[in-house]
This record gives sequence, structure tokens and C-alpha cells, in this order.
Amino acid sequence: MSEFKPLSLEDGIAAVRFARSVVESRLGLTRNLNPLTSTINTLRLGVWVTIEKIINDAGVMRRVVRGSMGSPIPMNRLPMDLALVSEYAAFNDPRFSPLTSAELDHCIFEVTLVGNMRETKLSEFNEFVPGRHGLLIKIGKGTKVILPQTLVEAAIQRRNGEPFKNRDELHGFICTLIGDKCGEKCEACNGSAYIYDTQIFYELEPGGRVVERMIYRNKLFTYINQKS
Repeated sequence: MSEFKPLSLEDGIAAVRFARSVVESRLGLTRNLNPLTSTINTLRLGVWVTIEKIINDAGVMRRVVRGSMGSPIPMNRLPMDLALVSEYAAFNDPRFSPLTSAELDHCIFEVTLVGNMRETKLSEFNEFVPGRHGLLIKIGKGTKVILPQTLVEAAIQRRNGEPFKNRDELHGFICTLIGDKCGEKCEACNGSAYIYDTQIFYELEPGGRVVERMIYRNKLFTYINQKS
């Protein structure tokens, strides 16, 4: 399958700027939304918006999630979905209080495009390329969405950034994110699972330069992706 690149860098910059302007508009900081490109206006893709806040942690500047919301399946055309999830990430993430205008200058916006969802088995996911692909796993009546960046953040927190040595180790770690240990009764392995492609754009600093995020190059996945 060819690499998933629905947006050019120019499109990605416009998408991130638009997401920020939606939140600025809701806060009364602007009357105008950042214009979108003709490519974005015609697409139907899943989309996720994540807002991270830069904080000073004992003299070390780091980023923490301040809100995240999205849908791996398109509901409408991309502009409508992007506007909706941008608002929800800022003001309706149940884990956090609504974002304030005072915080906005300390926040970074990230937009993840999602497409080509197809069914897979978590126990047989050789197609999965960490950093490029995400997972959607259905367990009972619940659904767990794992974005590429979610996997990185969890590995940094739980493994101190130690690279995965092989796919079996990665597989076992993913199961722990869902709440299971691998084995015959592992619900994650036996439940319905879907793999999807992603393309990610984010700000390097609040309101600053936007780049495409190449998570598959992260050192966590060096051993696995060299063999793919």
C-alpha cells in the first residue's frame, strides 16, 4: 500500500492554523477563521485534534496534554469535522476544564488525519508500522483508539523511552495499554481490531512553525521498522 499522504505541507499548515483559529474564535480573540485549502475542502477523512500545554516542571519545560478529541471515521467533510473536534478538544474533553484565553499562548496544536481503516488481528499485526499506523480495538461495548503519538507518550512514561526489541514486545505493551496481559484470555487479542493510516502536523511552538511529524523515525521503533 502506498504511503498515506492526503495533505501537502501547505495543506497541513492550513489545517493546524484553522484548528487554532476555531478555538480563538470561540474565545472571542478573533472574528476570522484561517482559510483552508481547496484540497482540504474536498476531503472526507477521520481527524483528531490534540492540544498540548507547555509547562515549567521544576525548571524543565515540557508538554502535557490539555485536550484531545476526534473521530477515526469521517462524519462530514473534513472542514466541518476539523472545526468540531477542535472545539471539543479545547472545551469538551471530560478530563479537563475548558481551555481559557490565558492558556492559549502556551498551547501547541496538533492535527492527525486518519484514513484507510481495515480490519486486522492484534495477535497477527505484521502489517502494523508503529509511528505510521494507529489502532482501533473494540472490546465488548467499548472502543479504544491508539494514535501513533499515544503509543510514544505511553512508552516514554512506562518504559523510560527504552526501544522495543521486537514485535512481540510491542504487541504485549499495546495490550497493557488496553488493560490486558497477553494470553489466551486477552480480550485485546481476541476482540475486533482495526488498523489505520495517519498523517500528523503540529506546531513546534505556540502559534509558530508547523511541520509534519515523522513518528515512525522515533528511536522507540528503530529495531522494528528497520525490519519492516
